[in-house]
Amino acid sequence: MKNIIYTATLLLMSLLLSCAGQYTPESAEEKAATKNEVPEKKPAKSINDMSYLEVSQGLLSAVKSGSDATPYVQKIANANPENLKTELNTDTKKLAFWINTYNGLIQTTLKEDPKLYEDRNEFFKLDQLSVAGTATSFDEIEHGIIRSATAKLSKGYLPKVFKSDFVKEFMVDEKDGRIHFVLNCGAKDCPPVAIFDASNFDQQMDNVAGAYLKKVSTYDAGKKMVKTTPLFNWFTGDFGVGKKGVRDMLAKYQIIPADHDDIDVEYIDYDWTLELGNFTNAELSL
Repeated sequence: MKNIIYTATLLLMSLLLSCAGQYTPESAEEKAATKNEVPEKKPAKSINDMSYLEVSQGLLSAVKSGSDATPYVQKIANANPENLKTELNTDTKKLAFWINTYNGLIQTTLKEDPKLYEDRNEFFKLDQLSVAGTATSFDEIEHGIIRSATAKLSKGYLPKVFKSDFVKEFMVDEKDGRIHFVLNCGAKDCPPVAIFDASNFDQQMDNVAGAYLKKVSTYDAGKKMVKTTPLFNWFTGDFGVGKKGVRDMLAKYQIIPADHDDIDVEYIDYDWTLELGNFTNAELSL
């Protein structure tokens, strides 16, 4: 009897060992789980292997996370002008790069020296930035490159009389009024900062611009009146002709009805108090 029990035990142990030997984890994650280990992650891409658009995204990611953004600032400052121009071969790529760069450099510059914001006019026009080996200003990036060489104080109706070679090299071909609702100049009432990508740029722009306009606009159907950001007033010509272009933009994001010819537009005050670190997700849905 003891021999029978002993033999049966050996057979059972042999069967269990055989089954165990036949099991192979199907993935690295499963293998790691059996050893209570964390799966090995692929190394992050080196900044030297990034495209310039990825560098502009990395700049904003570093600012958002509170990590050191200096390598990205330096990479943009030392960018090869010809390589940058070759990469930014469409308006979409240009806008994604320059909006990210503008917003990122606003954050890093004012974080380093908030007192610069006390004289805003001087702050924006001062050649305090370096991009692709060229000394430039926030005004030149915004009104020269991003707004396709439009005079700053013309409400969007007049071209810049003088364009630097830097602007001529990188300016977009067609203006896009939505840029005013994604550019962050450091003020409390500025649109939040998003990280843009060329592959889904148009939808991202609609997401961020639409969310901002819905936040700052109030429509009174009874009075047939909408109150909204003065950004529309400062750059009216970027949206079309007169208040019709403003109403068309507001109707696009369903803030006012599509039939809006008799709706009055009023502009609210703008809070210029310095406020950094206001980020949003470009992929959010309206």
